[in-house]
Amino acid sequence: MADMRAKIRDQQNALERLRSCVPGFRTYYDREARREADRALRGHAVDRLEEVVRDVQQVIKRLPLGEIRAYQELVKVTEWLANEIRHSDQGYSGFFGELKWDSEEALDGLYAQDEEIAAAVADLAARVAAAEFEPSGVESELRALQRRFADRKNRILGLSRS
Repeated sequence: MADMRAKIRDQQNALERLRSCVPGFRTYYDREARREADRALRGHAVDRLEEVVRDVQQVIKRLPLGEIRAYQELVKVTEWLANEIRHSDQGYSGFFGELKWDSEEALDGLYAQDEEIAAAVADLAARVAAAEFEPSGVESELRALQRRFADRKNRILGLSRS
């Protein structure tokens, strides 16, 4: 997966590049680019999870009534994770936020964690699309992703040691 931060920087127009040269604004715009890259990366993960939901729902349509419970639970867990990612904190909290992430290392670490989660979601979505999955296995992978995402949230809130 290409680095979204580089794509965001490459898409800046001349005025945005000029503003980033003004002292004080550069840091602000760099953080805004990070925020946009993080938002795009998480949006990509949400899109893949929505594909998983659609693919599982297609499988459900072909199953006998007695076999759909595990698949319905899988849809529920997938939708929950997609909503968590969609509505999650963005890491850097803005100019007047209570929690500030001023360290480049902290922001890079958070972005790397988001990239890992997005890559795991993309792999999972590919397996589900190819119909090469067992509902219990996918559900356990989704629960592990939920824990990783909770760790991300704890990191933003300062509740973890990472």
